[in-house]
Amino acid sequence: MGRFNVNLGSLADEIVTECDFVTFDQTRRVKALRAMWDTGSNATILSAKLISELRPERFGQGGMTGIGGQYEGDTYLVHVSLPTGDVITYQEVYEANLGDYDAIIGMDIITRGNFHLDCDHGEILFSFELPNE
Repeated sequence: MGRFNVNLGSLADEIVTECDFVTFDQTRRVKALRAMWDTGSNATILSAKLISELRPERFGQGGMTGIGGQYEGDTYLVHVSLPTGDVITYQEVYEANLGDYDAIIGMDIITRGNFHLDCDHGEILFSFELPNE
């Protein structure tokens, strides 16, 4: 399993990386150029635009609560390819309008690995790795 590191600069107010999402049957792949890592989100969410491009099969419906209130939406089962090259298989994700982001990486993925922020000489460094299983 790999580890990736991102230098966020000195005044980081968000953690954004790229991630790939792959359909359940592995026939289609899309790249999220702006995937925000959000410890305040319990679920991973893909933008309506990314869902439209990926065209995954609908898995179900679910509810979540966010800063905008209660939300009911469609869910999809996808594979998530992290910047390390590691793949999280069969991940249930929600669809929602995300504004400037392609995806939100929520606690359902974050809690599977080692999430680390470090301040070194005024630079904020973010790293994430999945443990060896």
